[in-house]
Amino acid sequence: MYLLIVSIFLLIAFVKYKVLKLDWYDAMSLERAAVFRELWPHWLDIQSNRDFAAWCMRDYYLIPIAVLLNGAFYIRNRDWLKAGLSVLFPAAYLLVVNVPFHGGDKQFYLENLYLPLSLFAAVPLVFDVMPGLLSHRRMLLVLAGVVALRMVHIGYAHRPWTDRLQWELAFLDRTAGLPHRKLILSEQQAPMDTLVFSWGTSTEFLMLSALKHPDSARCMIVDPSPERFDTLLAQPRLFLGAFRNYPFDALPARYFNLRDTSAYLRWE
Repeated sequence: MYLLIVSIFLLIAFVKYKVLKLDWYDAMSLERAAVFRELWPHWLDIQSNRDFAAWCMRDYYLIPIAVLLNGAFYIRNRDWLKAGLSVLFPAAYLLVVNVPFHGGDKQFYLENLYLPLSLFAAVPLVFDVMPGLLSHRRMLLVLAGVVALRMVHIGYAHRPWTDRLQWELAFLDRTAGLPHRKLILSEQQAPMDTLVFSWGTSTEFLMLSALKHPDSARCMIVDPSPERFDTLLAQPRLFLGAFRNYPFDALPARYFNLRDTSAYLRWE
């Protein structure tokens, strides 16, 4: 069964990366893999590992606790194979993520890549370690405590994203009465300490403006190099994005019925 699963995975990977045409994002991700050869043997002394250690102290504290607990449990029971897998597999996966981003990146961008670590920590904890150490009643109490702790943490973590959305909603309201409402802003004209990144703004403005009704959808974007859109300003039925531009007809009219066919305007 294990060999079959591995074979299916390898076949899917081969078809995706060698047979089918890669899109730009997957191609960019593959280019990052060359860093493993370039950085060897300095895979540990990199900024992304230091960043992850700091984030573990503040946000991901349950992952190293669970991994160490799993390893200690299996070592105590002399289950050497599971002990090695439970500790070394998460460590290896962490390098798979961190080495390509060795210079560090924003936490919000990398943490979705760290998500499998929670599975690597939780599966042995739930199926082996907790049943081997606790009664059924105590397991439920521990799980309830973990869920409550994380709910409180998530509740406090919403603030940066809420601030970002509130600024975008306020800017939509501020510009709602303008004769030209398809706008391009530079990062210098936006509070980047609140936005953090700009490449998602076009889609967010589109979605936020369309919340009341598809007919209210608007085209706006914040970009580090707004001049790159200068040749496209007069195209009336084009949605500008950070990585790709789309004709209005390519967007689902059920959600975004773009009616503004005026020219784009650089925000002053």
